[in-house]
Amino acid sequence: MSESAWWLVLALVCLAVAAVLAWRQAVRLDRLHRQVLQARAGLDVLLVRRAWAAMALATSELLDPASAALIASAARDCLDAAPALTADAMQPQRSYTLSDVAETRHSQPRQVCESVLTQVLRHTLSRQVRAELESDAPGRALVAELWQANQRVAYARRFHNDHVARTRKLRAGVLARSLRLAGRAPWPETIDIDDTLTSVGEGA
Repeated sequence: MSESAWWLVLALVCLAVAAVLAWRQAVRLDRLHRQVLQARAGLDVLLVRRAWAAMALATSELLDPASAALIASAARDCLDAAPALTADAMQPQRSYTLSDVAETRHSQPRQVCESVLTQVLRHTLSRQVRAELESDAPGRALVAELWQANQRVAYARRFHNDHVARTRKLRAGVLARSLRLAGRAPWPETIDIDDTLTSVGEGA
C-alpha cells in the first residue's frame, strides 16, 4: 500500500473516531437536556404542593388573622404566577391543571413569587409560633406537611441546578461548540429562589 493510501486510511479512521465521539457527546447532551426538563417538571410539582400546604395552614384558623392573610396571599400569588421557572424557554409541559387558578396571571415572575412565599413563611412562622401550632395534632400535621414540602423543594432545586451545571459544562466544551451539538436547544438556566424557612441560627 502506498504512502498516500496509508494517509487516506489514517484520515478515514480519524474521521470515524471523531464521528463516534461527536455522536456519543450529542447523545449525552440530549440526555442531559431531558434530565434538566424532568428535574424542572418535578420541581414545579413540588412548588405547587408547597403553595397548597401553605394555603392549608393559612385557612386552618390556627394562625392570627394577619399572618393567615399574608401567607394566603403569597401562596395564591405562586399559584397564579405563570408556570415558567426561568426565562430560558426550557419549560416542561405540565401533566396537571390548576383549574381554580385565576385566568389573569400574576405579573411577578414565578421565582420572585416563590421567594416571597418563603420569606413570608419565615417571617410569620417563628419558632414560638411553630411551637404553639405543634401543641395540638391538627397544627402539628399542617406544620409538618409544609416543612416537608419545603424540604423537598430545596432538594429538588439543588438536583435541578446540578443537572444544569453538568449540561453547561458539556456544552462549553470545544467539540460541542465547534460542531453545534446542542442544536437549537436554549442555554439552560439555574433556578435561584429563597427556600430557607428558618432564620440563621434558629434551626428547624
